[in-house]
Amino acid sequence: MPRLTHHQYNELLKTELVKFLFGQDHQESVVVHKGFAAYHSEFFAGSVSKSGFEGTIELTDVGVNAVKIFARWCYESRLDAPVLQKLSPDQAQELKHSLIDVWIFAEMHGIPKLQNQSMSQLRSLFSHDLTLLTAEDIQFVFDKTSSVDNPLRQMLVLILVVKIDLGREKFDKYDAIAQAHAGFFATFFTYQRTWLMAHGKAKPKDKAEKLVEMLEDEGMVAKVRVRVPPPPEWVLVLSGATPQPQPQPQKEGEVIELD
Repeated sequence: MPRLTHHQYNELLKTELVKFLFGQDHQESVVVHKGFAAYHSEFFAGSVSKSGFEGTIELTDVGVNAVKIFARWCYESRLDAPVLQKLSPDQAQELKHSLIDVWIFAEMHGIPKLQNQSMSQLRSLFSHDLTLLTAEDIQFVFDKTSSVDNPLRQMLVLILVVKIDLGREKFDKYDAIAQAHAGFFATFFTYQRTWLMAHGKAKPKDKAEKLVEMLEDEGMVAKVRVRVPPPPEWVLVLSGATPQPQPQPQKEGEVIELD
């Protein structure tokens, strides 16, 4: 997605405000300029363009922090990147939950750029400490997503494979997930086979380092990256982000020869 020009950004700031209601009984709210919500999400563009839209969007089954983070991200197009080494265990867990919620929120509402940014931070977080991943995290992600090839599923299962290989996790804790989600076994055993063939005989310390390398490998990065298409023309018009016309160069006048 191309970066907004200064002119486009100012035009989006001129649009009316949209209120997002969320949380228990929709008692929490944030406001975002309609132009920014529509520009970043074709899903929200469709919502605000409906006949009779009255300026309010109700969100259900979404993380409270995810909506608040999205509201700020709309204007900055980036996520804050904390220094992982300075996080306490509780802060690291909180960051993990927020990033997972943000990724799922972004997938639900068609915001691929936000998906990729949250995925990048999740990769860094798990590279820093793979023990942060829990069975509850995997259960949550599999319950909230549907595609077997879902990028977040793929990455978490890879980390699980390594944790089990290192003896830091037991597979039987995941029986319920495997029973509820048909694709779990296929994804797990695919990654397990690949992992064991490449690093099965390595020392435990080396395996942890290999996981970090694998998470940062270009192939894995590409596998979990979501394509970010440019906004369609109707979204640009709706949001007010239509590129400013470029001035046409003046043509030199024709030379008239006098007899």
